[in-house]
Amino acid sequence: ETIEQFETVAGFTGIARIYVEDTLWDGQNADRMKQIIRIARENGTDVYFAMARIYREESKLYYNKHLEELMKTFDGVLVRNLESLLLIRKKSADYPVVTDSSIYLWNHRAKNFLRQFNLKAGTAPVELNSWELEELGIQEMELVVYGYLPVMVSAGCVRKNTSGCTGKPGELILTDRQKKNMTVKNVCRYCYNVMYNCKPLSLFKFSKEIISMAPDSVRLSFTTESGNITEQIL
Repeated sequence: ETIEQFETVAGFTGIARIYVEDTLWDGQNADRMKQIIRIARENGTDVYFAMARIYREESKLYYNKHLEELMKTFDGVLVRNLESLLLIRKKSADYPVVTDSSIYLWNHRAKNFLRQFNLKAGTAPVELNSWELEELGIQEMELVVYGYLPVMVSAGCVRKNTSGCTGKPGELILTDRQKKNMTVKNVCRYCYNVMYNCKPLSLFKFSKEIISMAPDSVRLSFTTESGNITEQIL
């Protein structure tokens, strides 16, 4: 989710894909982003842009202007809702697409429905336990094994409702009744907030079970980590 993380991960080999939030792509960062993309490709890694989590007027306007540029610059796309999936497929029938866990693949009917869209991969539902994932079959899916998972995406902006809208992306910390801190990110380009769990998901100790389920790949999802922490986890 940050350029620092992107730069760190791009320097590693043995990584199939990197997903980069498309909010990082702007006039100020374009040259640096292109340089990091080149480094990643030299290391055998494809770089996908990740689209907005919810499709509203702000995202519609942005993609009307910039989607073709994004598709030419990146190797594929991570989509998080059906509106974005249909938008991509209207542009191209074979552009590489991975669906995120917010496009639900809870059962075999959902899997069969999404096959018509010629996906590179799906993402295993984070709500299912290991037995349910075994029953579902995740050989065509990525499995998230690390990361602070989103617990809420809201158009009700915390910053706007407290100190007022600044129009600048940033982070806030919410503390609940149990004194647990949850990070809230302002995604100003699309005018929504993402609240993350206070503790990261970590499935590293279940490597045997993960191997037996044979997912298409495993994903490490970085959000608030520094470049150094990102490197240590990798």
